[in-house]
Amino acid sequence: MSQSPSSGDLRSAIVAACNPDPTRQQQANAWLTQYAETNGAWEGALELLRDNDDQIRFFSANILLTKTRTDWSRLSGEAKQHLLASVNGHVEAMVRNSGVASVVVARLCLLLASMSVLSGVDVLFQFLTNAIQFAPNGQNGALVSLSMLRSVPEEAEKLDITQQRNVAQAMQSKIRDLLGIVASILANSQQGNDSIKISALQCFIAWLKLGYSLATVGQSPNLSLSMGKVEALQAGLLGGLLSLLCDKNEAVGEAASEALAQIIITSVYEDSSVEKAALGSCVGGLCRHKSALLAENDSGCARNVARVAAALAEAHLETLCESQEQVVKLSELVLGCMKKSDMAATESVLDFFLAVNEVPVSERHPQLRGPAFEHLLSLILERSCYPGDFQNWEDCWIDEHSFHRFRNENLAEGLDMCFGILSADSTFQRFFARVLNQPTSWQVVEAAVFCLKSVGPEMIRTLERSLNAGQAVWGVDLIREVIRSFGATEGPIGQFMSNPWLIQTAASVIGSYVSWLAKQEDPAPLQTALRFLLGPAMAVKEGRISAAKSFHILCIHCSSKLANTSTVHSLSQAVASLPLADPRGSAEGLTLEERIPLMEGLSRLAAQLDTETASALGCKLVEPMLAKMGALSQKGSVSAADAGALSAELQLVSTVVRFLEGKGTPAVKLVQGIWGDVLRLLEIPHWIACEDVVDAVLEFFQRSFLACQAAILPQLPNLLSHVASVFESRKYKGCLDMLSKATELYGRSSNAGLDEIMGKSVNSVCGALAGVFQNGELASQAELVASLFSCMDNYLLFSPTQLLSSPAFPKLLEWSVAGISLKERDSVKSSLAFLTHVLNPGQRQRESPERKQYMPMINEFVAKGGKVIVERVLWSACGTCPRHLLRSVASLLRNLTENSEFGPAALQWTVDTVWQAKFLESFGNRLTQDDCKAFCELLTGAPRLPGERFELLVVDFVSIPRGEGPAEALLAYQF
Repeated sequence: MSQSPSSGDLRSAIVAACNPDPTRQQQANAWLTQYAETNGAWEGALELLRDNDDQIRFFSANILLTKTRTDWSRLSGEAKQHLLASVNGHVEAMVRNSGVASVVVARLCLLLASMSVLSGVDVLFQFLTNAIQFAPNGQNGALVSLSMLRSVPEEAEKLDITQQRNVAQAMQSKIRDLLGIVASILANSQQGNDSIKISALQCFIAWLKLGYSLATVGQSPNLSLSMGKVEALQAGLLGGLLSLLCDKNEAVGEAASEALAQIIITSVYEDSSVEKAALGSCVGGLCRHKSALLAENDSGCARNVARVAAALAEAHLETLCESQEQVVKLSELVLGCMKKSDMAATESVLDFFLAVNEVPVSERHPQLRGPAFEHLLSLILERSCYPGDFQNWEDCWIDEHSFHRFRNENLAEGLDMCFGILSADSTFQRFFARVLNQPTSWQVVEAAVFCLKSVGPEMIRTLERSLNAGQAVWGVDLIREVIRSFGATEGPIGQFMSNPWLIQTAASVIGSYVSWLAKQEDPAPLQTALRFLLGPAMAVKEGRISAAKSFHILCIHCSSKLANTSTVHSLSQAVASLPLADPRGSAEGLTLEERIPLMEGLSRLAAQLDTETASALGCKLVEPMLAKMGALSQKGSVSAADAGALSAELQLVSTVVRFLEGKGTPAVKLVQGIWGDVLRLLEIPHWIACEDVVDAVLEFFQRSFLACQAAILPQLPNLLSHVASVFESRKYKGCLDMLSKATELYGRSSNAGLDEIMGKSVNSVCGALAGVFQNGELASQAELVASLFSCMDNYLLFSPTQLLSSPAFPKLLEWSVAGISLKERDSVKSSLAFLTHVLNPGQRQRESPERKQYMPMINEFVAKGGKVIVERVLWSACGTCPRHLLRSVASLLRNLTENSEFGPAALQWTVDTVWQAKFLESFGNRLTQDDCKAFCELLTGAPRLPGERFELLVVDFVSIPRGEGPAEALLAYQF
């Protein structure tokens, strides 16, 4: 960028940023980002506000808006006046000119509002006065007025509470004017001219939200607008809003419902006869929409009415309950809304009943003790159903994720509520018994099964309480019959059990009732469930993952019934007979995701047997995987499908090893039997070239560490030698993670052979990575950097001699300093942690013989390179370092300055860095010499700031150039 770019340069850059060519876009955006940080951007962007191209005007206004929000306080009073007057002139011109694009109008109004809000109460008051005066000047004047008025609370949200209170002071005097403008527009705008209505409502909502936000923290109560206050200031406005709920334009109705809901929740802070009267009028006005709901299938109207009703119940239930008939009327109204509605309305209906449910049952109207909730339950069942014409998700009008989220979150909450109300006299259970005894479609059966799944845990607790109390347990027969029907092909449920989506839900419901199955003396339900999961549910792709997960849960919770040799053998054979997916896609069967829960479940069962039996069963479980691995490993050349297949089999073997943990170490025989075959994969070039295969091999060995512990210690040196060799040739981060885990588990094992290879591994790793750190590849290898220093940190803790005595250790220290300059969270975090632990070890590590031996070398490194460390730390903190790591950066700097050997020098390095010309030049758009002077004086002044306060000072200082904190924050440290 040239030193003094012209407005023409800026215009060209904006045009390029809108170019479809991504390269030109990227270059232009980089230029614009850099330009926007200069002081010249104020005048350059201001000049382009006169451009005839709306796109140019919009971008220019946006540049000015960004600078206003970040740098307004740094401008002189004269500069502020100049900018305010110029932008105000453009806004006034828009009142007379109807040809300006709406996005430009909105952006210029937001810009002027931001400038006014940041300039004090008097300037803001004049801004609001001008905005109100524009409103009567035709539609164009009204749109500009509303845009200006709406922008004030939007900008106020970005301020602290004190500044917001000042904004509210100016806004309070204009509330009546605002309400008059909104009421006039809603009453007088012509039919079909809905954009002005929507703008008025959105402006009103913005003011309401700011008033409510301030009221919740006890600030500016005069800005909050309750129902009674709105009615007193502008009679008829509430009624006007209620009349718009069923407007033909859905956007109008939605905005009206949002405004009413906001007024209603704000009214919770008011308690007077005026508010109660307004509340009654609101309920009456709302109920008048009942006939419209019944007459038309208007989901928008239903959604809006339900939203307002829910807000009334949530905010004013106690007052409403003074007249129980009001609550009954509202409940009938919202149930009608749910009948006609979509998901959004159903959510509001459920919110209404959740609020009603806060009232003790004994204090409710009889209609709300059961009948209304039974009606709600029937509607929840309807809403739970798949569409009537459903075939698959690809051709369905509803999104799969939205459908399941709605059922599993919203409807599930409603079902829990209904169960709590209706289960005491078994109404809930009898309802579903009736539904499942005479279902009309697979959708109804599936929905009913879903509902029973949703309340499964609570249903089981209810059954157990009844049994413990010696009471009749009606629901047991329902559960037993439902599970029995899963294995049937006839009967009310069985006739639909060929449907894959019903199978999917049936498979998952078994997992919800697993604790009930575990306590049944009759083995039939559990056997039926297992046959269904490993039979029909595995026969259709839709049911497999749910079946696999439920099987896994059964193996855990029903282990007392299943953990015997014959049962595990039978289950293993059933699983082994299931078809497997072909990695080439030519055959359909179980995928890796579906096989892993099955293997985990079987391994858990086997682990509960005696060591010899468990070991034999574990070996039997992996036989099919080993056979496939053997065939694949013999191939002379491999495809991506072969690599995926081998990786999958290795992951399954690792799963068996991981969960074959029982009495003794049953996995040892299995691991030792295949150790050599798996290790040989790290000697075959075409398998080493497949990172997924190498990762799977390394996972196997890491699982073996945990499962076999010291039993595999003799094999470790050879394994680590192979891993280091692979890393030298391929630089896979998984190799570093493997070395890290081995160091953590075996670093202090006092095995000479292992110590030797671990020391060599450090040298091998550093030799392989020399090019990455020296050839400018660091930024593209952030994950590798993160794994490297995480590994070396473990060496420092568990195998310090092998690290500290390595010739590569000084180079690692240099690299960790370079790693701090990266942007990625994990790489910066691990680099910081390693360097911090080297320079400032804990008390125990500091007193260790290894540390005492090598501490002079570390001090020498700091003495020579400490200034570079401090520079990197400060430059990173002011620019690229992730914000949540700033405290760690500050801690490192504090440790350096407190060190008994080089603390005073580190303090001077910090001061020298801050006063570097290139430092101020790079961050000078936000950081001033005065800021740097104040920081340095605070650092070096007496008495020295205590540790935590020192760190906070560093964080506050570096936040200034980052644009994340004000320079005024430094003032707090002067006292």
